Amino acid sequence: MPSSDLFENEVDEQGRQTVLVAHGYRITRSLGHGSYASVKSAFSERHQMNVAIKIITKKRAPKDYLEKFLPRELAIVKMLKHQNLIVFYQVSTVALSHLLDRIMGRYC
Repeated sequence: MPSSDLFENEVDEQGRQTVLVAHGYRITRSLGHGSYASVKSAFSERHQMNVAIKIITKKRAPKDYLEKFLPRELAIVKMLKHQNLIVFYQVSTVALSHLLDRIMGRYC
């Protein structure tokens, strides 16, 4: 199974829920992607609103990004408090060498 299927499809080949569905998120569309990350639009059942989810593939991300820049980015985003910026909710680490960096907020 391709790694993106873990996040984008609702069930895998064995009929199991995927990571995001199991956590209450329904992917609605792709917002963008880069070398080692993609951003998806999803509906959060917990927050009852549309959110953006940033998915970082640890296998593709450079070591210095994971050890230096990502922690710095998360620390800064957590401090942001402004109505026109994103609202940070949580970060989750998922198995299979993926970091699910859920930087979510109102964007619609």
